Amino acid sequence: MIIVVSPGGAVSLEDADNCNAFHLEARGVDADGVAAALAGHGAGRVAGDDAFIVRSAVERLAEGHVGEDWGARFAGMLAYAEQKGWLDADGLVQAHVEWS
Repeated sequence: MIIVVSPGGAVSLEDADNCNAFHLEARGVDADGVAAALAGHGAGRVAGDDAFIVRSAVERLAEGHVGEDWGARFAGMLAYAEQKGWLDADGLVQAHVEWS
């Protein structure tokens, strides 16, 4: 899954069905723009070169774009992320930010 933040504050999800990868792409947006977009959509926050994404925001963005088994696979991805320490104290999912 790729959380995409674009100019103008748009937040979208690409490759939604892929629960084996997770990152954020900042396309033509700086850290302040990413932070504002995520906050404006109730989707998370930025910390350095990482973002912390609200689970329900991912679910909301994926709605209508994924198969019936996606929820179980997403839960599995979150369990793996928890084992690796990629969830913060509030349960937000850590996503590396790729800047372009």
